[in-house]
Amino acid sequence: MPWRLQLWLASVFALAERVTTLTTSTLAAKRRSLDRQLGAILATPSGCELTRDLQAKIGRARAQLLVFSPIPGRSSRPTTARSGCCARRSSSGR
Repeated sequence: MPWRLQLWLASVFALAERVTTLTTSTLAAKRRSLDRQLGAILATPSGCELTRDLQAKIGRARAQLLVFSPIPGRSSRPTTARSGCCARRSSSGR
């Protein structure tokens, strides 16, 4: 289980690095795939108490593991200085 979990985590971090460049549907498909893989990892029986404890902890945190949020300072789309309220102010002559 530890090796499979390590490979799974590497996949999650690789996806997280690309989250701002993927389409919504691609991200959703990859997330579902990772969730299925995690389910298989957590369902693997183990005779090791430490592994079972780790599986239980990961299982409890499962809903939080594949939540991606934008990195502060990085946007998924380019922005300009004249967007939103600033553009409205400049176009109205304020």
